[in-house]
Amino acid sequence: MNRPSTPAARALAVLALAGGLGGVAWSVADGGWDGGRAPAPYAWADVAAVHVACAVPLALVLTLLVTSSASPGGSAVVAAACLAAGLVGPAVTPPPVPGAVLRPAVALLTLSGVTLAVAVCSDRLTGGGRVGRLAVPVALGAATLVVPPATFVDARCRHDLARLGEWVGQSRVGEARAVAQGLVVLAPGLGWNGRPVGEVAADLDRVVARLEQRVAVPLRETATTQDRVDRGVALAMLGRTGEALDVLTPVDDPRLAAEVGILRGTVHEARGEWDAGLAAYRVGRTAWEARPPSPARNAGILRAATGVAYGLRKAGRYAEAGAAYREVLALSPTADRHFLLAQFYEDAQQAGAAREHARRAAELAPDRYGAAADRLVARLAVYQFGCLGVSADPGLPAGSWRDEALARGRFDGRQ
Repeated sequence: MNRPSTPAARALAVLALAGGLGGVAWSVADGGWDGGRAPAPYAWADVAAVHVACAVPLALVLTLLVTSSASPGGSAVVAAACLAAGLVGPAVTPPPVPGAVLRPAVALLTLSGVTLAVAVCSDRLTGGGRVGRLAVPVALGAATLVVPPATFVDARCRHDLARLGEWVGQSRVGEARAVAQGLVVLAPGLGWNGRPVGEVAADLDRVVARLEQRVAVPLRETATTQDRVDRGVALAMLGRTGEALDVLTPVDDPRLAAEVGILRGTVHEARGEWDAGLAAYRVGRTAWEARPPSPARNAGILRAATGVAYGLRKAGRYAEAGAAYREVLALSPTADRHFLLAQFYEDAQQAGAAREHARRAAELAPDRYGAAADRLVARLAVYQFGCLGVSADPGLPAGSWRDEALARGRFDGRQ
């Protein structure tokens, strides 16, 4: 049986909703949601979305419980309290509260406040007598609130640890810092390369601060071509890729064509502009090949070839990518390249080739690739057992985030 709300209760509920909307708008305007991020304790928008979605069942059950036993005014007060706790609580909660507890609590409080306020405003208040029937829904809602988000956060942290290694290896320190900061929020106890992620994030903060200090000084009107290249490197490392391309636009010195080609290719690659990246890498390779033999020339050609292979793969040109990766292996037949090729063939679902290169990587560097090769071969066995269509067709989409963390160069093509 529905009970009508009072004008005072509706007014309080409207104020609560307005306050909640204002809090969200403020966090958006403050940049808390830029670039897929989210305010603490979530770090990332997808983490917040999963927690909110999983809080829906229990929030609805709690709304029914409150409206069944409290007056319209009491329900409005509870709604306002829940919204205040959900939106303001994370800013004043002591750090010792574990994120695994704080994240679902904030989602549940915020969503419960919204559903309660909506119920008051829309006169969807129920009478008593149903509380005893809600024990099972409460238990199921509580399980939904905790288990799926915890699983998602664990997967997200493993994913981000891999990205951290990849981006540090590519000197993409701006992006690496964002990932490290997210890991500090989601799982401060994690480690990377034998160090706590908090220390890694602090080191990246210092590097980013030095780079930002350097690029804060405008280029002089008399800036040389080398000055522009150096500025482009710094901007690219910070993740300010558009500015990096702009500052490189006037650069046409043939003496720096090799370095600038690799740099432009890497910037386009970071922006997901695969065709432009391929063109730049090919220009860089041609320029490197025109230079006298030297270790730097060999490294530049290898970097360009690796960039071309990666770009072809991301552009969906898998047959060409396979040939390009084989060329990379011919240029540098190391354990790193063999394992890189094994990962490519795994993603292309060419089990035999993937297994061969994984085992070769393990033979050449058992300490680094022995266990990784065993895991890759085990995955291939699972694919085949599950009849997932492992074939020799290289024209299949690549897998997940396991990209070329190995054998990737730095932004500075001169080294």
